[in-house]
Amino acid sequence: MSPLSSIEGLAEAASWAEHVAASLTAGHTVVLDGAADLNVVLGLVQLEAAFLDRGLPYRRALSPSTHFLPASERESPSIKAGDVHCMVVEETDAHPSLPTSEGPLIHFVPVGASIQMGREQRSRTGALSPALLCALVAEHMAPSGPRVRLVRPWVLLAQWGRGALDASYDPWYTVLRDHLCEEGTLRVANLAEVETLPSNLP
Repeated sequence: MSPLSSIEGLAEAASWAEHVAASLTAGHTVVLDGAADLNVVLGLVQLEAAFLDRGLPYRRALSPSTHFLPASERESPSIKAGDVHCMVVEETDAHPSLPTSEGPLIHFVPVGASIQMGREQRSRTGALSPALLCALVAEHMAPSGPRVRLVRPWVLLAQWGRGALDASYDPWYTVLRDHLCEEGTLRVANLAEVETLPSNLP
C-alpha cells in the first residue's frame, strides 16, 4: 500500500495527520463524532478502521443527519475530562488552513489545497475532503492495517460526494483516483468492460 502521505501536495496535511494520530493513540478516551451523513460516515469509518486495527478502544457519537437537524441547530459536544472528540464536519466551503491538531476537540473539515499538475505543472486548487484527512490519520495510526487498507478507496467516493465535479474540475479527485489505481487498490473501467451490471441501469 503506497501511503497517501506520499502524494505531492499533501505534505502539510500529512504532518498535521501525524500529530493528530499521536494524540489519538496517547491513551485518551476517543469519541468519533459526526452527523449521520454519507460523507461524514465515510470519514469516520477511516478512523474506526484504524482503531480496530490497533485494538484501541473508542466510542461513536453519531447525531441526526443535517437533512433533519441543520448544523446551526446542533449543540456543541460535551467533552469530559480525558476525552478527545474527533468531529468530522462536511461543509460546502473549504477552510483556508488545517484546524488545530491539539486539544480535546479535533475537527476534520474541508481544507483548500493546491497541487502541481500536468506537463506544465500548473497549480490547481481544490478542497481536501474531511474523509481524506481521516484517511491520512488512519494510515499514521495503522500503516499496515488490513481494515485501513480495505476502506481507504472510499475516500474517493467522499471526494466525489463533495459535488465539485458537478460544477467544475476537482484536481484532488483526479490525484486520488490515479494514486489508488497505480497502487492497485482501484481499477477504473468503462461500462463496456463491466461484465455484471445492475439490472436497473438504462
